[in-house]
Amino acid sequence: MKKTIKILIIVFAVCLLTALTTSCGKKKLSAPSEYVLDVDNNLTWTLVDGAIGYSVEIINVEKGGEPAVMSPRRNTVSLSKLEEGDYDIRIMAKGDKKNVEDSEWTETIHFKKLYETGCIYTLINNATEYEITRVGAASGIIYIEDEYRGKPVTRIADSAFRGSSRVEEIHVGKNVTYVGENAFYRCTSLTALSLPDGVTYIGASAFHSCSSLASINFPKSTTVIKDNTFTYCREIKSLELHDGVTEIGIAAFSGCSALEEVVIPEKVKVISDNAFADDKNVKTLVLGDSVTTIGDYAFYQCEALESITFPAECVIESIGKYAFAECKAIESFIVPESVKDLQTSCFNGCVNLKEVTIPDNVSHLGKDAFANTEIYNDALESEGETFVYVDKWVIGAIKKETVLTLYAIAADEASKQEYIDRGKTAETLKENTVGIADEAFREYSALYYVSLPDTVKYIGNYSFYQNRSLFRVDTGENIKTVGNYAFAACIALRHLYFSDGLETIGNYAFYNCSVLDNPIDRNIIPDTVTSIGTYAFNGTALYDNAAGVVYAGNWAVSYNSGLTSGDVALKSSTVGIADYAFYNCSTMQNIRGLQNIKYIGKGAFYGCMALTSVQIGDEVEEIKPFTFYYCISLVKVKFATPENNIKKIGRSAFYKCLMLEEIDMSATQVTDIEKCAFYMCSNLASVKFSNKTKSIGEQAFKNCSLLKTLKLTDGVEEIGENAFAKCDSLESVALGNTVETIGDYAFAGCPSIRRITIPDSVETIGDYAFFFVGNENVPQSAVKNLDLGKGVKKIGDYAFYGLSGVEQLILPASLEHVGTFAFKGYDKLTSVVIPKEIRNISSNVFYGGANLTIYTSAKESEVEWDKNFNIDYRPVVWGCELSEDNTYVVSVTIAEDTFTNAHATNGITGPWRNEYTFAGWATSSDTLDVAYSAADITEAPVGTTLYAVWLINDYA
Repeated sequence: MKKTIKILIIVFAVCLLTALTTSCGKKKLSAPSEYVLDVDNNLTWTLVDGAIGYSVEIINVEKGGEPAVMSPRRNTVSLSKLEEGDYDIRIMAKGDKKNVEDSEWTETIHFKKLYETGCIYTLINNATEYEITRVGAASGIIYIEDEYRGKPVTRIADSAFRGSSRVEEIHVGKNVTYVGENAFYRCTSLTALSLPDGVTYIGASAFHSCSSLASINFPKSTTVIKDNTFTYCREIKSLELHDGVTEIGIAAFSGCSALEEVVIPEKVKVISDNAFADDKNVKTLVLGDSVTTIGDYAFYQCEALESITFPAECVIESIGKYAFAECKAIESFIVPESVKDLQTSCFNGCVNLKEVTIPDNVSHLGKDAFANTEIYNDALESEGETFVYVDKWVIGAIKKETVLTLYAIAADEASKQEYIDRGKTAETLKENTVGIADEAFREYSALYYVSLPDTVKYIGNYSFYQNRSLFRVDTGENIKTVGNYAFAACIALRHLYFSDGLETIGNYAFYNCSVLDNPIDRNIIPDTVTSIGTYAFNGTALYDNAAGVVYAGNWAVSYNSGLTSGDVALKSSTVGIADYAFYNCSTMQNIRGLQNIKYIGKGAFYGCMALTSVQIGDEVEEIKPFTFYYCISLVKVKFATPENNIKKIGRSAFYKCLMLEEIDMSATQVTDIEKCAFYMCSNLASVKFSNKTKSIGEQAFKNCSLLKTLKLTDGVEEIGENAFAKCDSLESVALGNTVETIGDYAFAGCPSIRRITIPDSVETIGDYAFFFVGNENVPQSAVKNLDLGKGVKKIGDYAFYGLSGVEQLILPASLEHVGTFAFKGYDKLTSVVIPKEIRNISSNVFYGGANLTIYTSAKESEVEWDKNFNIDYRPVVWGCELSEDNTYVVSVTIAEDTFTNAHATNGITGPWRNEYTFAGWATSSDTLDVAYSAADITEAPVGTTLYAVWLINDYA
């Protein structure tokens, strides 16, 4: 018994000892191991069997103190919310305490938490780059990273920071190239912004209403300032725009009320509407050499503006409506010699403007251009003066409200004395008067007779509109222009005396002058007139008394209900046809005498749907826009003789002339064929071009579905967008030897083209230029041969998409850029050579090339091609030695990385060379003995140099 008790005591002691050391058999967990920290700062470790969770101890090395402990249930934890700094981290697996004990702590993991903005990032470009899409939790001073989680940050999306009031200062990383529209719109607390020079695009309204923004550096790579970019940035005091800026958009700096100086860069041509409007503190303006146009309201309400500096060789032609209106500090202004047009109210409200010099080159002065200026107000208050002048331009009468029985403007003493003798009032314009501004004498009911001094050149728009008592108008010897509606609704006007020198009569110039007629003894239109506007004489006695064709002197200006015959004969003395003279004349089938005409106006035969043929005279210099628009029965157009002077075919001149069969311009001087000139001439089968032609405009021959042959003459430099698109029957295309640019969609949808040969002169081939998509009626392109020439630098997106019959392709060494899907669907193409000099190849270039092998002189590490340029994972042979002209493979030295996708479907196919057949690969350049076939090239040992064996086709 005692022995048994002793044994039990021993067993109990052993158990007690074991319990003390092993908790009566409870197991201790293994420590976590093999941890991984990914780019998203997620810490993951190997799962520990039996663990119910984990403890993660985190110590901020710099701050010290008690460690933070996280208790994830799974074997992962996110460290993304830690603040920037260095951390020591340990992990322990947790047991259930009953059966399993906690593990030991792991060794210390050292972790450096890099700075993160708190913005929301989105992967783009096939997950190779990041874009900031939303402001997220970001606030205060933000440093946008060069890289985020291992990948470059390249874009700030549209509206990314829009409306954020927490952002105070932003420093943008060096990899960002794109700042989207409204990106920082109304970030009212943003005070400073720095952008890298690599930014090439800043969207419209990007910084609109950043009312606290005081400074910004404008990147050197950005050349266009979009609309509203800095509108209402009220704290920007200085503006430094680099010399590369070419465009300043609408309202780009409007409302920048702290801005004090504006310097326009040298390359800017147009200062857009409202560009600097309401910049109340701008004092000085310096304009660059290239500015041609100052837009409407461009500097409106720049109240402090007092100094405007124009370049010595100024080329400004137009100052827009209200451009400098209410610029109250301007006291004097010398209009540059280059300016032709001062538009409505351009200096209206410049209350201190007291001196203006207008050069003789100005041909138009808009309504109220200088109203409410000191000049204008002083004139109204002066005694003894009748007219208000700005330099040599009369802009109105001082006492319009004075009731006069008759109000005359007479230039000669006899006329003046006649009115005085009759007890009437006669007034004389200054002898140096050059022009009459728009609406200067509008609705002067007492005005009776106008006799202008010889110095007057220009009569403005509406200048004498609705002067109901005016019965006679005489112009001086230097008259050039009568503006739109200039004498419209002057119901008493009977007599016109225009002097030689008059060139242009505007739209509706004498509209509804109901008693105006052709005099018997003279021609009311001088021989010097070259243009009469739309309906210039409609509503006059000329119109009512005509028998069919309405004439003003020797000009056919309209037609009336008397034109019933289909055969129309112009008077032999007719020299011109006014704009839209025969608009929608449904009866005209033939017009005789057109070959003697000098001038054919815009839209002259617009919508003459029965007109069948025309002959253009030798002296006509231009077929103006819309001249034969929608003349759907027009079959034949003849340009008279090789002596003709025609130089331009205007926009939509023969638009939808559905029956036009041919056009022969070979004997003409035509340099430009403008937009839509022959659009949808669906029966046009033959076109012959002048050897003077330089440009063919957008959609010029689009939808000419019967055109089979195209032969451009040398001299053509530009083929515009959609110029020959959807010419379904076009088979043969010869582009000449001078074409430099082929525009977007130029030959898109031309399924019958059999061969495409690009001249060496071509540098740019636009997006979709030869784009083709088959359908059930036209299943595939007819093009088998594609010759890209030797000078092409850029091939646009989808440029040769869908030409599935192409079997050979040579990319010239001149090439710098190949666009997305440029050669999609080339399933008959077995090989292509890409010289390493081509630096930019976009994604999906050869998509659908199921039999293609790519040979290139580039090594994969050298190129900047899009990672998806070979989206079909076709075989690529890298590091080839190419011929001197880079057109075919000479040899390749096998290396570890020579082949990519070597085992793709259909395998490696042999290279191609024009007029030769590839026989295989030799191991020496001195032999024709083939050691490896195209498919077996991967079996050659590393270090072996293989030489392409080429056999001339005659001996292959």
